[in-house]
Amino acid sequence: LFAASLWIGGYNTETNQLHMSAERFNQGNSDPLSTYSYDFLTGPLTIGSGTCDTATSIDFNKIWKIDKSDILAHISNIENGTDYYVSPDLYSWPGNGPEGYPEILAPFYDADADGIYEPYQGDYPELRGDQMLWWITNDVIAPHNSTDGIPMGVEMQYTLYSYSFENPA
Repeated sequence: LFAASLWIGGYNTETNQLHMSAERFNQGNSDPLSTYSYDFLTGPLTIGSGTCDTATSIDFNKIWKIDKSDILAHISNIENGTDYYVSPDLYSWPGNGPEGYPEILAPFYDADADGIYEPYQGDYPELRGDQMLWWITNDVIAPHNSTDGIPMGVEMQYTLYSYSFENPA
């Protein structure tokens, strides 16, 4: 997977323009002043205009890691009314987007069905497997110095999950 990356493109027949976003594992480009080539950066896209500001991109410059054991402990402590330390990734899970962005971003169990991610009200990330990673990128805010292409205006939400099997016999 060292050289794997997402490449997307499309041709607009009305404007005769090729839209392209791709990366070559951040290997740099021909510009000696540039350190890395990016067509994708972190963050969701706004509703309607499909933009992402720098502050939001910085806020989403993270991969959230959730373990099944953290969720089980969270559920148990909520049910028993126990004060406890909520894991940082469970607490900061991006279930809801900032103002102007989609209301729901990362999937979560909503204990009180109010649409707001509130871990102290019993909400927790929806988990597949025993461990899950989640992050979000878009091709709008990046400088596009990997392809010099016109952005497509896409948002990608990534979910990687794994299962633990402790008895391989």
